Amino acid sequence: TLLILLNAHYESVPFVLPVHRPEQLWELVLDTQESTGRREPMPALKDDSYVVAPRSLVMLRVKAST
Repeated sequence: TLLILLNAHYESVPFVLPVHRPEQLWELVLDTQESTGRREPMPALKDDSYVVAPRSLVMLRVKAST
């Protein structure tokens, strides 16, 4: 599953992430607020929301937790 979050507003916006299976986590693939577009290492998100910076795009994917 791939999820793209887009914020065109001039302030940060929190997005509630869709529910998935308990053994799965959201993984950050791309965040345009970062100078490289990626964070190293790409963190698995344990929260059910993600704050998207002003005028930026975030791409998340579902991965199996380890």
